[in-house]
Amino acid sequence: MSGGDPEQPAAAAAAALKQELDPESTHPPFGKRLANLGFTDVPPIDEIKTSAIDEVISGNAVEELLTRFDDEWRKRVRDWVSVGR
Repeated sequence: MSGGDPEQPAAAAAAALKQELDPESTHPPFGKRLANLGFTDVPPIDEIKTSAIDEVISGNAVEELLTRFDDEWRKRVRDWVSVGR
């Protein structure tokens, strides 16, 4: 799996640093979480070379999940579309 544009994760992390505390959130802002880990800035982010799903879930489980998701999605769309008929 290709990681796409390697600048995207770094740009997203830099943008997340600017986020303020959300009173509805159960987590501190990203910058505070990094500070808690001893970082003063976003550490270098390497290119994504593989998907986490490929590393932690077996191929069979992935296929089963995708099939179930697809079946549920199709049913919901079919039900939604039939409402307008």
